[in-house]
Amino acid sequence: MITFDFIKELRNMCSTQIDLYLHFLRNVDWNCCVRSSVEESAMAIQSKVRWVRKQIKKGVSKGHLAIDGNNPDNLIFNLTTSSVDFDKFTTKYSKLYTFFYTNAFRSLSVNGKRILIMAAYYLSTQLNQKNKPRNVVRLHYSEILSRLPLDETKLQREIVKLQKAIHQSSDEKLPILAITLHAAKDIKGKVVSYVEFRFEDNALNSFYENHTEARLLECLAYHQQFDLVWEKGHYEEILKVAKHLFTSLGKEERQLARKIYNDALEDLFASLRYKDPMAPDALAAYFSKIIHEKMKEEILESTVQLGKRENLANFIRNTFEYTEIDTSTWIGFQTNLYTLDDFAGELQKLRNRIRLLTSLCINWVEARVKSIQKLFDREAKDRVVDLINEEIESTKGKISNRWPEDTKGVLGAFPLADVSRKLIERVQDYINAIRSFYYRLDN
Repeated sequence: MITFDFIKELRNMCSTQIDLYLHFLRNVDWNCCVRSSVEESAMAIQSKVRWVRKQIKKGVSKGHLAIDGNNPDNLIFNLTTSSVDFDKFTTKYSKLYTFFYTNAFRSLSVNGKRILIMAAYYLSTQLNQKNKPRNVVRLHYSEILSRLPLDETKLQREIVKLQKAIHQSSDEKLPILAITLHAAKDIKGKVVSYVEFRFEDNALNSFYENHTEARLLECLAYHQQFDLVWEKGHYEEILKVAKHLFTSLGKEERQLARKIYNDALEDLFASLRYKDPMAPDALAAYFSKIIHEKMKEEILESTVQLGKRENLANFIRNTFEYTEIDTSTWIGFQTNLYTLDDFAGELQKLRNRIRLLTSLCINWVEARVKSIQKLFDREAKDRVVDLINEEIESTKGKISNRWPEDTKGVLGAFPLADVSRKLIERVQDYINAIRSFYYRLDN
């Protein structure tokens, strides 16, 4: 989707960059990472690989693009919003209309492209307004001139070029009936000039959607040889579960959501080889359980990391408390090690992560229990008891399987007594929360 961040940066984009970024908008995943190779991008916009690489470097220098810290081969597109964060009530955006990807649009001048993108954006954002025609948008000169590197004379020249372009005979015409210049007086009697764009009635009904996550899942299923077993419904159900995971974890934990999702998919495909084919809804429930188990593993891992960092922070604090080292002159400490403020930020992030994951795990168990209770059969209570017991035992099993790796010590000499205690306390808190939920149901 084209958001206002994209509109604000139009003045800093050249013609090829606009075509390239429009292609990126169709190929970003839920982390806003571009899932299109340089070669694929060059072919899509009918350009050369060398030129695309050059535009990507320029985009990084301008802040339009960024290198993914977890994977240097991935590009993050900063001028869009993840579809996971989309809110139809608050997010203002323009859809990726098909005419953006035609030769008629690509042959326009850079300012012509900028003006049409602005027109399409403002037309899209006014669709829900009353007493506004669905296919007409008016842009004031002041609005265009504030966004683009033009003066009034150059703007009028660009409008003339666009008027000629929409009347040229071509197989791929721009879906615009007319572009006209107008002047009118506002309520204060001041003359205001504006440009009126009249689009074809069906212009806004022809657009591309971003199916990057579905394409990635289909590609993975193909490599795992499940493409002949799964139907469209299977992919849709898995993506619904995955989208709920990304939405629940929020923007701050988007990388963690990707890790949990990828690990869960790996376990899903490995386990399905030994199971009979499942219906889409059954597959969704099974995949949801795998994600639940992965979230519990992340709780344990984050708790271990929290204990290690707290031990190290205490060591650094005690070192400078009982010695006469001047930290302001110890250059090695300032450049090569974390400061205590850095540790405080990391520790708080880990605590927030543990709290969030624990809440989501409890919500998952509550949802499962409620779904069982809706059956209203005699065995419902027994099934709830079995579910609670299974949850408690699997959680205990994870700590017993996970813990031996970390009994060797932190930083070589530090004992793990504190880390062990906090991990066990965290697991016990989760188990107590599950039991408390069950007791409330039972009473």
